[in-house]
Amino acid sequence: MTELGIILRTSRTLTLTAAGGACAFAATAAFAVTGNATLPDLWVLEHLRASRTTDRPIGPDELISMASLASAAASPFVSGPVAALLALALKIRGRRRDAVLVSAAGAGSVVLGLFLKSMFTRERPEAAWRLAEAHGPGFPSTQTLFATALALSLAIVVFRTAARPRDRAIALGLALIAAGLVGASRIYLGVHWTSDVLAAWSAGAAWAGLCGLATTARRT
Repeated sequence: MTELGIILRTSRTLTLTAAGGACAFAATAAFAVTGNATLPDLWVLEHLRASRTTDRPIGPDELISMASLASAAASPFVSGPVAALLALALKIRGRRRDAVLVSAAGAGSVVLGLFLKSMFTRERPEAAWRLAEAHGPGFPSTQTLFATALALSLAIVVFRTAARPRDRAIALGLALIAAGLVGASRIYLGVHWTSDVLAAWSAGAAWAGLCGLATTARRT
């Protein structure tokens, strides 16, 4: 396949990712705003507790530590500087569009998450459910949105450079696993409803797709 063909195929994929993510976010937001997500959200949280009460989560104590670690690693204050260094390294190596992609996906996702929180102002689960501290509105999960957008942007970088389909599949798989673990950790810790995380996955995918599409278009 020619370089132009690869660019066109990538653009179509990114367009579908952005559009699909946006539609999924809109559907999740509508479900949450109308109150239809309340019972499913509570059902999930109750089944993550040993006796369906707020005092004891399922699983060993180490699971709480692992969830806390995954959640902390996805904080923009932790992963943000790492993303900035990666973007700088890409720029130094002459891969400016990839540097812009990583920077825009990381920083932009945080701004997007905070903006959406201010729009929906949805409450988090009650403090009694939480296994970690959390403040402010919960919809969508900013850390999950950030992790999803950043992980997918890095996968896009690999897609642009990897010659073997296997390498691309591995990059995409690792990105999905990373985003999935972060989102799952936020639900397990009781700091977000499941619908908060579903919305964040959707918005993160949409934002990564938009950033990837914008930087791909520059090349053409």
